[in-house]
Amino acid sequence: MSGVVATWLRADDNARMLADEVARALPDWLSFLDGTGLKASVKLAIRHSIKEVDLVSTADEMIAALLERGEHLAIIDVAAEAGLNWIQEERPRIHARVSEHLTSYAASYFRGSILDVMGISPKKVAGGLVSPKTTHDVTESVIRELSSYLIQLQEPGSEVREHLHAIIQDRLSALKQSPGWADRLDGLRTDFLDGSDFDRRFEKVWAALWTELIETVEGSKQDIAVAITGCLQRIAETMAMDEKLRAMINKYLLNAVREAIFRYREQVGPTISRIISHWSTDTLTRLVEAYVGRDLQFVRINGTLVGGLVGLVLFTLNAIVTSFL
Repeated sequence: MSGVVATWLRADDNARMLADEVARALPDWLSFLDGTGLKASVKLAIRHSIKEVDLVSTADEMIAALLERGEHLAIIDVAAEAGLNWIQEERPRIHARVSEHLTSYAASYFRGSILDVMGISPKKVAGGLVSPKTTHDVTESVIRELSSYLIQLQEPGSEVREHLHAIIQDRLSALKQSPGWADRLDGLRTDFLDGSDFDRRFEKVWAALWTELIETVEGSKQDIAVAITGCLQRIAETMAMDEKLRAMINKYLLNAVREAIFRYREQVGPTISRIISHWSTDTLTRLVEAYVGRDLQFVRINGTLVGGLVGLVLFTLNAIVTSFL
């Protein structure tokens, strides 16, 4: 059987015809698989895989890799840039806050003085003493200092940047060595798996992936057919050249047939009877003629000859008896 299949598949037309049929039926097969419990099996496998992950070792390796690649420095750069932008956008607000604090600070020197006895507001007096130029100078000084600090954070090798880098490393090292680190990670995993968000996210991702898979297969039938054709022909060439492989396939097929016969032997008779019971007389006659037509012709010829000989014998006996009477 395997030799016949190999010879048949080596023909280009046959391999392409089979490949076209497989490619045409592939979307239907995928749709069928989606409803056979495959999704539930995949979800269960994902849950099991997540539960088996050593979160502590994985997290430690991820943190070490991020530090080695300097990803935390990239975050510092983004944060520093965001801070510089915020300072420029909020400059009027900063000016107002500095003016308010300077006025309050100056007013604190007049509280409890004779101004209170006279009913004069210390804040009002302080507001007249703090000039707009003083407020502007102090505000710009504060902005320059903050901006300088943020710019240094973005400069490789700067003292501020290296100091913050060391602080982050120390904090992460202390975090990994803390007794509650493993418990916190396990708690995050439990919340992720037991919450309804996991099922919702999985359903959303599964639906998107499956739809994209179906659409991709639908739009790539020709390419899939070409790929399958090549695979079938390579398989056929291997089968034709490898006698041991053909023997192994034949043995497998023989065992499969034997197993099927053994398993379903009690259903063969009822199945055939049920099928034949639905045949019409014309269908049954046509099938009998097709499969045993030649044998029926011999039966008809033999019946004619035997019937003729029997008639001839009876006629002869009747003639003899009549002559004696």
